[in-house]
Amino acid sequence: MFDPAPEYVADKQKNKTQAYDFLIRVRNAALHYEVYGDNRIELINKCCDYLENLQDRLHTKIWPKGQREPLEEFQDVFQLLIYAIADSGFLFDSNGYFLDEPAAYHTEKLLFPSPWDTSVKSYHEVAFAMRRRNYAHLELQAIRKHLDEHNKQSQQYETYAMSEEISTANQTQCIIDMMTRCSMHCHIAIYPRDYTLNEIQQIAAVRNTIRQDRILKKVEPFMMFMLLSGKVRCSNIQSAADVKSLLKPNKTLFQQRNVAEDCKLFSEIIKWYNDNGDIELTDGHRLFDPYALINGFKQFGDLKMTKQEHVNLAHLCEDCFREPTKKKEFAGYTQKLHGVEIGEIMKAIFQLIDAQNRSIDDTIQPREWNATIKTLQKAEILPLNVSPGLKGSKLLNMIGKKYFIEQYSFAWEAFWLITQYTPPPLFDWKQNYTIKGWPPRSYELYALCAEHLTTALDFIYGAFAEDCDQLSLYPELRFDIAKVQRIFADPKKTAPLRKQLLIDIRFWKIQAGGKNLPQLLADKCWSAFEELSASSKDAKLKSLRQYPEIMKYAMADEVMRQLCAETYAKVFHLLVSMNQYLWPIT
Repeated sequence: MFDPAPEYVADKQKNKTQAYDFLIRVRNAALHYEVYGDNRIELINKCCDYLENLQDRLHTKIWPKGQREPLEEFQDVFQLLIYAIADSGFLFDSNGYFLDEPAAYHTEKLLFPSPWDTSVKSYHEVAFAMRRRNYAHLELQAIRKHLDEHNKQSQQYETYAMSEEISTANQTQCIIDMMTRCSMHCHIAIYPRDYTLNEIQQIAAVRNTIRQDRILKKVEPFMMFMLLSGKVRCSNIQSAADVKSLLKPNKTLFQQRNVAEDCKLFSEIIKWYNDNGDIELTDGHRLFDPYALINGFKQFGDLKMTKQEHVNLAHLCEDCFREPTKKKEFAGYTQKLHGVEIGEIMKAIFQLIDAQNRSIDDTIQPREWNATIKTLQKAEILPLNVSPGLKGSKLLNMIGKKYFIEQYSFAWEAFWLITQYTPPPLFDWKQNYTIKGWPPRSYELYALCAEHLTTALDFIYGAFAEDCDQLSLYPELRFDIAKVQRIFADPKKTAPLRKQLLIDIRFWKIQAGGKNLPQLLADKCWSAFEELSASSKDAKLKSLRQYPEIMKYAMADEVMRQLCAETYAKVFHLLVSMNQYLWPIT
């Protein structure tokens, strides 16, 4: 895989050289995989088509068993897609065309960063979001595995809905409040009056049982979504196996026609949890990121490791999630943090993880518990006065806060992974999906891709389409424009035209030097109109003769909107289908 984007350094000549080398590597990689396009919109479309064909051809072989990363071919093309989506003027100009030379300059002004700084930051943000999605996928798998273990350890799951435990008045009122909020803000009718008191008490009892278990508590918002949406009833949740079956994709339960309703409902449930102080269940889940944790040991301790040793140790940590027996390989890492070998420290941290994962109530500790606490205290990771009686989850949270391990919304990550939905149009889930600070910024994969892709497509649309929707136009002319645009809005009828446009856009740069692009597109649409409107009475509109310039620019406007919309949809369709293959880019 070709190297990632270079960081800016103080040497101007070195900057210019490494930036130009990076541009050449990106171009050569695109040519090698036959996805090259002079304009980024062509590159994005070709990368999506290539990856979809690769998936159809190889299926699960994209990520071979026993390998910690997918095929290099997949990584390279996906990385090209990231650069095409997230670039902010470093590789591409405002019209979307590849620059002859990258924008290799730097500015110290924080409010006005250079295209290089902004682009590299954007690349990194998308890479980190992919890592979080990968870890969320692994954690979801771990939850299903731990549910099996819990089922063997305890008979707690003999029944949920039919439990003899009666929910308290306060627990029942919580369910009523949640239903009331959802009924006010969603199109789904979830009115408490439509439920009997016994039905509401059953839902409250299920929620209470879920909240008593640390593993199930991670997916509590999702389980409430399943109950309130009517996808599952309390009587269907009788065992750990029933819960496990709900935590994986199911096309019968999650149908595309319900995307908007389901996303809105889940969003309101998340807001209810946030308003009631349960942010830990929504946005406060602390991610075990070995790369960030080791980096914290290096920054805030005296750990000395090379970059390669850093990556190798992080890889071993990831492998230990899949194969716990690999923890014995930690013995090979003898670098020390405050006098304690890093291998022993990582073994101790995995003891905390195992303790919280394997015990029903998070208080049953393994035999090596006291030795684990002493190891972490000696390495100055935990304070000397920490109580060994604290839960494993509490201790991990203390470590995460000390070393600035990022928090992320596991609730939303799990929702996207299980439902296989893409965010519906005009649905704003990103307001709950930001890192605190000024200004707030999105950090989840779909949110970042939506933000960067929308910005890129807006620039491309602005370069090729000219706004003809002026208030000075006569009502009759506006009506004729709408009729013509309707012809070009047909996605099936205009598919060949849009495909040809991706090719023409490449040559227009040579033909017009990046100028008069709206004129070239308008002329192309005007010549295509006769064929597209052959069977339509709208081909004889008077406005076509009276205002040909306005009409053809209106055609071009709609075609460009369709091309950008198609590109946006293609990217998100690909992201959904590739969730299981996203790997933690180092």
